[in-house]
Amino acid sequence: MTGASLRPVKWHFDDSPIWDGFAHGTTWNGWADISITPAVQTEVAIWLDGESDSVDEWRALQPGPDGLVDLSGGHTPNIDEDATACAALGRALELLTGLVASLSARFVERLKETLTTEQWAEMLRRNAEAWDSPFDTCASHDFCDSNMVMAAAFLDVVGHEPSGSYETHYDPAKGYHVADDPAEEARADANMWFWNEAWCLAKGDHLMDIQLADRLEAEAHATWKILPW
Repeated sequence: MTGASLRPVKWHFDDSPIWDGFAHGTTWNGWADISITPAVQTEVAIWLDGESDSVDEWRALQPGPDGLVDLSGGHTPNIDEDATACAALGRALELLTGLVASLSARFVERLKETLTTEQWAEMLRRNAEAWDSPFDTCASHDFCDSNMVMAAAFLDVVGHEPSGSYETHYDPAKGYHVADDPAEEARADANMWFWNEAWCLAKGDHLMDIQLADRLEAEAHATWKILPW
């Protein structure tokens, strides 16, 4: 088992601080089997120093081939599921924010490639004049089918074509239509969320300020990458 296949968790001893670790999904005498990085091993040893006779034994633990120190079968870590869930949510939000920013930047790059220099400048001017909310219609629609431009950017960044539709059927017990496949509905909703958030970011931050838009477009051209998602 490698670190890539383990579940990231937050853990602690009964009265210790909380540290990062990786759960194996197994237990020993009721205690979770986990692995930790050598850096966390050092932090734990510092905490144990002067508090436990086992500090030398702890320092002597060696990382395995995966670079992690295995605490299975002989230690008593407690997994803090609340802290683990909060950390997982933070990582998810960071990923979502990055995906939205990448999609928005790629859309701006593709849009500038689609429009002439004059159309680009006029679009920015119209957005700046009429802008009241990032939810307002972008002036890019005046010059091209910018939904198709966004669709191409979506494929570039997310890795598949956007789909905001799914099959439904009438559920007499509920009195309304429900999705044939809840997973398909969830994917469609996620696609639309990414699409709309990227539009709002592009409209609000990129496509109404000429100097800012040009700078962000140049940065996107230099740094954007396809994310396998």
